[in-house]
Amino acid sequence: MWNQRMRQVWLGALALLLIGASARADHWSITQLTDNGRKDFAPALYGSQAVWCSRMNSAASSTEIFFYDGQTTTRLTDNDYEDASPRVSTNLVAWQGWAEGADWEVFFRSGGETIRLTDNDTDEQGISLSGEHIAWHGDDGDGGEIFFYDGQGVRQLTDNSDLDLYPSVSGTNIAWAGQRSGTWQIFLHDGAETMQLTNNSLDDRAPQVSGDSVVWRTESSSQSGRLGDIHWFDGTQTTSVTKDERQNEQPAICGDRIVWRSRENDEDDFDIFLFDGSQTIQLSDNNWLDQEPGVSENLVAWRGFDGNDMEIFVYDGANTIQLTDNDTDDKQLCVYGHRVIWVGSDGEDDEIYLAVHTPEPAGLGVLILGGLLVIRRQRRKDNRI
Repeated sequence: MWNQRMRQVWLGALALLLIGASARADHWSITQLTDNGRKDFAPALYGSQAVWCSRMNSAASSTEIFFYDGQTTTRLTDNDYEDASPRVSTNLVAWQGWAEGADWEVFFRSGGETIRLTDNDTDEQGISLSGEHIAWHGDDGDGGEIFFYDGQGVRQLTDNSDLDLYPSVSGTNIAWAGQRSGTWQIFLHDGAETMQLTNNSLDDRAPQVSGDSVVWRTESSSQSGRLGDIHWFDGTQTTSVTKDERQNEQPAICGDRIVWRSRENDEDDFDIFLFDGSQTIQLSDNNWLDQEPGVSENLVAWRGFDGNDMEIFVYDGANTIQLTDNDTDDKQLCVYGHRVIWVGSDGEDDEIYLAVHTPEPAGLGVLILGGLLVIRRQRRKDNRI
């Protein structure tokens, strides 16, 4: 009787250990979306949808756009000029094409139809997409200007002799960097009017917008080398997310979650930091290079050197894991929701890979009641989007 009871206790303890370990484990599935003899690159994500470029042969003019709807892949373009910089959202895919071999123009596809949005003699580049809204910079003959397609028509948001470049769009909010009196400043158009968010003697660059919030990098310099701080406009006021003698750069934002890379000296020793709206968390701490962080409501992802090559790392709100481990550089990552997409090698050429994080399944609770092994299912909250 005593041996039987001890056996039940040991079984219960073992089950608890195994089930607890399973409940704590990260659940990731990685899919190779492409498998061909071509160079695939420039992936972008929205929900379960993805887009990327594929070079059909050695000529740059053979680059085409492909779309993945979560199950099947469709070729969207088939022409004799280069298509590049694809972006995807709920209702459409947008990209720039080297039309007629003359200049870059803006195209989008919606409802199975491809529409050429611009047709002029100057370049349109720096495409950003949110919903059915598209922003880009173009040359109106008097400098770089910001243009916006609101789903109905195209509007020119700036008109001056200075440079306005690389817009970021979220809904009807568009942020960009504009050169004024020799320095770069940050501007925000809220759908009705344009506000100048910065006005100083330093260079403010790399704005990213999410809802009403904008994040950017302010560059400065010192005797120890180039420095910079991350600033955040929350829709009402501007806050210094960093204020230190470090080189902070490559900011990205989702809601009130901000990520960037930072280093203390001129060595290749960047680490990744996260500001979650109230506090700053250092996500990596090593003597190697971490870069190109991306953030969503669920995840932070970045490229990091593991002592051999560049791999993909992710932080799920609790743990940091190395998602890839191979002998080639993984690059061009994009994160959205609980998905990460990037370019990796299959040993022959560059392919597109997609990783999906599945929340932990409902666990099993183990109790020992009167010498009996009782297993019960535990409920858990699922915060994935």
